[in-house]
Amino acid sequence: MNFPTRPPNPVAVTFPGQVFDVELLEAALTVHRDTEEVEALRNLLGTDAWETLDVTDAEIAGPCTLTAGLVQARKSVHRDQVVVVAGHSFGEITVLAYAGALTLPNALEIVAERGRLSRNAARTLPGRMVAVMGMDETEVDWFRRLAIADSGGVCEVAAVNDTRQIVLSGNTTAIEKFAELVSRTDAIINDLPIPGAYHSPLMGEASRSFQQFVERYMFSNIEVDLVSYIDAKAHRTALNFPTLIAQGLVMPVRWNRVVDAINLLGVTEALDPGPGQVLRRLARRGQKLNYWDTNEVAVAS
Repeated sequence: MNFPTRPPNPVAVTFPGQVFDVELLEAALTVHRDTEEVEALRNLLGTDAWETLDVTDAEIAGPCTLTAGLVQARKSVHRDQVVVVAGHSFGEITVLAYAGALTLPNALEIVAERGRLSRNAARTLPGRMVAVMGMDETEVDWFRRLAIADSGGVCEVAAVNDTRQIVLSGNTTAIEKFAELVSRTDAIINDLPIPGAYHSPLMGEASRSFQQFVERYMFSNIEVDLVSYIDAKAHRTALNFPTLIAQGLVMPVRWNRVVDAINLLGVTEALDPGPGQVLRRLARRGQKLNYWDTNEVAVAS
């Protein structure tokens, strides 16, 4: 396998959260259609007509996201250059497969079950997620608490991506109240196309069931440092990850702390295998990780 020529610096490989964009997933899976990873996905879903898939269903979007990111990472950088890995939200499961803690078949089964449980939770307890730009954590927390007081609902911090982008998750009434309050400020608020209130207490029952499911699987040793978004610590054993990835349905993503932990390991170069370039775009503001331009990363033959 021929890898792109890059400087011999240590690299962090970071995987994004779940993707619900059928065109993005179709493009990534089509490029890599002849790989063993995509063949495993084809066997799981019973089709390779990616454009026909309902990727608003997390049970489908999850395996597609994991496969596309995993195969692109494996084809974009030599493992000897990778010293640390991390995943944003759902991406932590992709990381476990990439780092050798999970076999691909087991990882696909786990993400499909995560999708099924979270989909059912969203149907039982519908919710929304919004991103806020231009407001720090203290300000967000103030308006979040006001929204809860006014609505009696759930409105939780789901992700702190950097100092100026924070994601909120909760039930519709509370999130709408939060959006109304924030609209009176100079901050920008955008709805996220995510089918459910991930990283909030509305996923509590799904989290408990998911942990019971994940504990059936054998996790091997991690081959590189893996920084979890739950505790922002570098792990060299997978011992705690059946609990951590289940907690991840409810706990917030502290991506800002993950990036700091990667920097503390002496790493400033990074790769975002996608699908998409979400993490690379986030890094443009913080400037703590220098993401490779994927246009320069050739697909190995």
